[in-house]
Amino acid sequence: GSRETELLRPECLVERIDAVVFSGGSSFGLDAAGAVAAELAHEGRGFAVGTQRVPIVPAAILFDLLNGGAKDWGAEPPYR
Repeated sequence: GSRETELLRPECLVERIDAVVFSGGSSFGLDAAGAVAAELAHEGRGFAVGTQRVPIVPAAILFDLLNGGAKDWGAEPPYR
């Protein structure tokens, strides 16, 4: 899957991105980009929308749930 990859197109409004995230974990991995965006927002980084900052964090996620290894980390994801 992916997140915010459309913003990489030349005709889009944003002129720069704040981070890029590549992750495994299928749909669970999409949350990794959310954690990166939350930290960047905390630091005051991102696209200006009025007085608010919205971090631009395109992400690409691999479907790797069937390749073995523990994927169930419970209520606390490992990247937090």
